[in-house]
Amino acid sequence: SPVGTGLKLIAYAPVEGPAGFYEIIQTDKNTLEYKTYQFYSGYNTMDFAAYQVGRHMLYFVVNNQPSNTVVVDVFARTPAGSTKPVHEMS
Repeated sequence: SPVGTGLKLIAYAPVEGPAGFYEIIQTDKNTLEYKTYQFYSGYNTMDFAAYQVGRHMLYFVVNNQPSNTVVVDVFARTPAGSTKPVHEMS
């Protein structure tokens, strides 16, 4: 995902309650960010902003049950016309 992109995440929670949301960011160093959300029983939506280049691993824990991990690779945008053409080999 290009840096600056917004993504909509869908999370299923078997029960209603507070959920710990973890974001591990891999760049030159690893960073852990933690937030708490209130989840409803069933499907919940969350917004994710790809604000930093690197690998973002996202998961939540509700009722002591961790979710699957979602991996979002965020890369820098390349200015238009800055790539070199690929030449055919003969």
